[in-house]
Amino acid sequence: QFVTEALFEQSGDWVVTTAYARQFLVPARFRADKGDRFRVFVVGASFAMGTPYTSQSDDAEQPGGIATWLRIDLERRYGPDGFEVINAAASAQTSHRVQRVAEEVLGFEPDLLFVATCNNEGPPRPSYVREQLHKLGAYRLLTTLAAPSVAPENRPTFTPQGMEPEQIRSEFTENLAGILGAAEAAGVPVAMATLPVHLRYGGPGAPLPPGDEAGAIPESPCVAAGRETYQRGEFKAALAELGACAEDIPDAARWTGLSLAALGRVEEAKVALELSIELLPRNRCRPSLNASVRSLAEASATTHLIDLEAAAQGLSPQGLPGPELFIDYCHLNWRGYAAMTEELVATLEVAGVLPAAGVPKRPLEELAVTHELGGPTRSAPGARRLLGRLRSDIVRAL
Repeated sequence: QFVTEALFEQSGDWVVTTAYARQFLVPARFRADKGDRFRVFVVGASFAMGTPYTSQSDDAEQPGGIATWLRIDLERRYGPDGFEVINAAASAQTSHRVQRVAEEVLGFEPDLLFVATCNNEGPPRPSYVREQLHKLGAYRLLTTLAAPSVAPENRPTFTPQGMEPEQIRSEFTENLAGILGAAEAAGVPVAMATLPVHLRYGGPGAPLPPGDEAGAIPESPCVAAGRETYQRGEFKAALAELGACAEDIPDAARWTGLSLAALGRVEEAKVALELSIELLPRNRCRPSLNASVRSLAEASATTHLIDLEAAAQGLSPQGLPGPELFIDYCHLNWRGYAAMTEELVATLEVAGVLPAAGVPKRPLEELAVTHELGGPTRSAPGARRLLGRLRSDIVRAL
């Protein structure tokens, strides 16, 4: 929740990630003198960072996420030395911390700030006093020593929901408004994204984590019976059973939505699945939070809405995103990240933020094999690592 030290520092002609920030940011460097280069900062949580393809535990950013595909596209427009894309996203952070990261990177003369955050909302925003105390090394040490040790198997898979949905929505909106206000004061345009939502998570091909069917909330006998009826292919009977499950509305709504989808009642299915996520998000962006993103973007003259939620729906069977794009609850496979980047670039090109590309776009498969995603510029271990991840994607899709 806290940014307690500087994220970047100058080292010679470059600005580099500090030792403190390397605990949670992908190591990066960019020129101290930007010159005429088009500079983009990417901020957000693990979706923006590019999980699972890249991680702060890596020595360098690995290919596969939005930052990768954005660099490839910008090279068509600005040449190999005419742009910089700095990945300043970090996994498991809320919009409050994303706001703090954004406020710092706005001091490095970006030409565009890309904001994609929403999946981790739930913990309350820390008080001003706590935030200031966490800037003191001694206080951080004491709180670390005093914190109870929790075994990995006892940690929740999903972000605990520490507030009522309306309060979560209010604080999320305030955090994003703070980012937009700081960007406007710095004269930096913002591309702010809704996030794609895995509506079919928990259904066929996208099971919930073992032993955590409902994010630490046990599945009720009523929902279990309806789920088993659904899994037998008796969709109408499943609807009747699930309609009586008043004690577990989120999961009853989930299996109701999947049953409706199987019967071809797509609009009703979408309503039920979105209700399930609104009540129990499981690290997905609540539909109401995506609505807040749209409202904020539409009210700002310097903000460009990148509607990734709608883009994912447009690419999905029945308009209900699932394992074709996603590898888990909220992270995309490399094709999904590429598709979301195409939406980002197309929106910015129409808005005049980016110039038209000077050369045609190469096929996605060709880029994945021959460009920076595994071609001769990468080491053999790096290429093998990429191919292993691609194979994993294929296995999940099948």
